[in-house]
Amino acid sequence: MRKQQTSESNAAEKIRAIGAKISGWNAELRETIDNQIVPRERSGVVEINPDDFSYDVDAAAHARLNGAAYVLASTEKKPGIELFLARRKVKELRRAIELAEQQSFTARQDLGRELLAKHDDEIRALHRDRALVLLKLFQINGELEQMRLKLIREGSGTPHPMDGWSQRLFGLANPNTQLNAWPKKYLAECLKQNIITEKDIEA
Repeated sequence: MRKQQTSESNAAEKIRAIGAKISGWNAELRETIDNQIVPRERSGVVEINPDDFSYDVDAAAHARLNGAAYVLASTEKKPGIELFLARRKVKELRRAIELAEQQSFTARQDLGRELLAKHDDEIRALHRDRALVLLKLFQINGELEQMRLKLIREGSGTPHPMDGWSQRLFGLANPNTQLNAWPKKYLAECLKQNIITEKDIEA
């Protein structure tokens, strides 16, 4: 039990940490575009690539995701280089956000599985309660139908004021009809998942 709680806590913590990174990067992305790229583009600056080495945006994004983003040296007197680096930064940020969202999705799946496992007994208990209610409803509907037919056989031609409601409440368990189709499918699935037993159905 302790191990499960730790895993769940780690997954939730990872989701929060990734969410904080994404939020910060989105703000940095907007700031870079609005304050570093758009003004230079409007003033007619032509970008200049200052690097002699190859640059891998994927590797840079992974480095940023892992907390090792490269800090660019100041190039205030070279607008073309600044524009180039700003555009490259935007690509890097967008890729980092994409990678982080993928990690967040995986973490949410892990957390979802952990939460389902943690609450499985409660969920199964509620489904069992509902399944037993359906079985009881079918039983009562059947008893009411038998009583209605009994009165007809004894000569009654006057319907009871509550006659007809059984058909609006899923009808009888047998035979199969459109009225009882979904409840019976649900009960069959509950049986398959060992939420109810054959003994419950026969009771």
